Amino acid sequence: MVASPDAPPSDTAHASRTKLLAVRPLKDLQALKRRCGIPSPVVRGARCTKDVHAAHIAHHLLALATRCAGGAAAARELIVGVDIGVAHLAHAAIELRPDTQVPLLRAWDVRPIDNMALTYNPVRLARSVDALVAAVSSCANPDRDCGNTRDLNVVLAVEHQQFRPMISRAMPLIRCAAVEAMVVSAAVARRFEVFSVSAQTVGNHYSLGKSDKKKAAVVKAYTIIDQMDRMQVTDDLKTRFFSAKKKDDLADALLTAFASVEWRKNSLNELRILESEGMFR
Repeated sequence: MVASPDAPPSDTAHASRTKLLAVRPLKDLQALKRRCGIPSPVVRGARCTKDVHAAHIAHHLLALATRCAGGAAAARELIVGVDIGVAHLAHAAIELRPDTQVPLLRAWDVRPIDNMALTYNPVRLARSVDALVAAVSSCANPDRDCGNTRDLNVVLAVEHQQFRPMISRAMPLIRCAAVEAMVVSAAVARRFEVFSVSAQTVGNHYSLGKSDKKKAAVVKAYTIIDQMDRMQVTDDLKTRFFSAKKKDDLADALLTAFASVEWRKNSLNELRILESEGMFR
């Protein structure tokens, strides 16, 4: 999961990679990537070898170790999933607290962002994006004015738009991609940590299948909010979801956020295992 603050030193990454390769077969490395939400490395014009996979995983875990060394693991964090649709923008904000293993759903909302019948207007889109980021800032700063000082560390998981020029929905995707760039820019300006996640990665995490993913996502969201041992959800937020017309957008935002929480937990567990083996010392 999680956006890396700074790249770890190359010599440390290389040493970690060597030790990973010594004990892990390729299929285990691939399973680890899926478990921790680590995207596959992009290698153009060459085969993605075991070396490349191991180095990619080592970089991710070392970045997380660097972040935890700065106190992130012990701090309260707000993991926010953002779903970007053609006409709606949804977000789900989950708070992680060091005093409990059960996260808390702090905010869950969907808002209209654009009307495809209208002429493209970047100012209108920017205002919608600013309202989203302001809502996240307010959630992280419930008792003070929004700004760069926050009570919670904020990590934004933004749905990545996968553009394919020849498909019939190219124009809506172009607009969604523009919104994605605006969300990332506004979040970085607020000093949030930001990383992109594809809908396919989230779907694979929950085994949603290839047909009728929207319905499957809604069903999965119902399951998550109904299990209090997995996440605390207020009655107000449950009611909002039950009565919402755009349940699929809310569900996608929730699944993105909750998958990110699980990826972070799995990454930290993997980091502890590797540390116990002396790989990162």
